[in-house]
Amino acid sequence: MSSLQLPPDQGLEGVKALYDELATERDWVLAAPLATDKVLVAAVAQFLALEARMLDAGRFEAWLDLWDPDGWYWIPLRRDSHPGQDQALFLDDRRRLQERVWRMRDLYAWGIQPLPEIVRGITTVEAWKQVDETVLSSSTLTLHIHSGSGARLVATRQIHRLRPQSSGFQIFRKTVLIPELAQGSRHLGWFL
Repeated sequence: MSSLQLPPDQGLEGVKALYDELATERDWVLAAPLATDKVLVAAVAQFLALEARMLDAGRFEAWLDLWDPDGWYWIPLRRDSHPGQDQALFLDDRRRLQERVWRMRDLYAWGIQPLPEIVRGITTVEAWKQVDETVLSSSTLTLHIHSGSGARLVATRQIHRLRPQSSGFQIFRKTVLIPELAQGSRHLGWFL
């Protein structure tokens, strides 16, 4: 638990609350009503396209700048996982994301070098303004991955909780659901 970057006064109760919020956000989005605010959906789609383009180009440090300092990234191994009860591919705060970005540049990280060429396709974007003025969004993310072992296609659902900023949005939370993880998957250490 020492890697968690929560305010010291939140302790284990804060960790439990965070885990419950991540699971609740996922569950809410998967059962959400139709998104009807077309202006909001368009703004979120534009932001998600920027995020995907940065990652495709390997601009990982610029991608980190899109994150709120208190941001969290969760990739459960199964869609119905709970971060407090099940293992995850990622359950990272901003500090851990910085370490992952550093590792992406490490030539001695032979398991992920050379990095595969990836094109991320974003479709079916939906977005809902929340009571706390954040925005929850859901989109389909398709990864076209080309590496030394050939090409493959991975379909995912990504859920973002975004904080509106004067210049657009900041990522406060991101959850990525990857169905193939439940069946076992090739090494995904390069995934951001």
